[in-house]
Amino acid sequence: MEILGIGSRIKHPSYGSGVVIRINKKNYDVCFIESGIKQVAKDFDIEVIERIEPEYNISFSEAEDALIKILRTWSDITEIVPLGEKWKQGVMIRKPFDTSLKEKEVPIEMFFHKIVMMRDRLRVMEQRINAHKLLT
Repeated sequence: MEILGIGSRIKHPSYGSGVVIRINKKNYDVCFIESGIKQVAKDFDIEVIERIEPEYNISFSEAEDALIKILRTWSDITEIVPLGEKWKQGVMIRKPFDTSLKEKEVPIEMFFHKIVMMRDRLRVMEQRINAHKLLT
């Protein structure tokens, strides 16, 4: 299956002659002379009158990977990091040096979650500082 670029001229068995005006993930938007703009599946058997090379030869998965990288870098969304099996249902005991004070138990999952959230917020703060116009 060859990928057509914008401006490629095709002939469809039902709609007649047309020109590719937009490229989507699974379809081409084609402007037909008599039928107007229609979507044509990329795998549909159409006659290519004049093929124009696509400007960007990038796959959908490459574009998706790039978008994921951008979102991870610039968003405030934190990712969920799975905890090691040995720590599941574990408890962290905080015992003060002063024996008159009471020790406190904290679920280890909550402790690790707070560390990850703190790290993510520090990364976002660093990115905002680096992108600030007045700070050098």
